[in-house]
Amino acid sequence: MSEVFESTILYKNLELQVQDEIRKNKQKDELLYEQAKIAALGDMIGNIAHHWR
Repeated sequence: MSEVFESTILYKNLELQVQDEIRKNKQKDELLYEQAKIAALGDMIGNIAHHWR
């Protein structure tokens, strides 16, 4: 019976670790998306400034 209890604890710990990694990956994805938007905006402004001259 002790093995079942230990397996349950290990499963719960693994589940928490997976959820934490998913959360971290979502945060990284959001950050990359924002950085890509800012980079695209910078490129667009650079092109506008270039054509304006």
